[in-house]
Amino acid sequence: MSSLAPAWCSCPPPPVAACRYYHEVGLLDEPERRAHGYQRYGVDGLIQILRIKRLDDLGFSVAQMAAVGDVENGRPAEVL
Repeated sequence: MSSLAPAWCSCPPPPVAACRYYHEVGLLDEPERRAHGYQRYGVDGLIQILRIKRLDDLGFSVAQMAAVGDVENGRPAEVL
């Protein structure tokens, strides 16, 4: 019987240091914190993390990743 779990379930989580860095440079939105203080990423956060990872794998710099995000967020004139 095949597994019904999505493919991203088997992906290892990104290092905490990487997430902190992406927060600092503005590529990743700060998630809400639970009562115990841990951050909880929702679907939007997961999509951002997967997107950053994919762009990194393609060789994009942090500045280029931010520019792609600006185009996707409706600010292409500022990027170009």
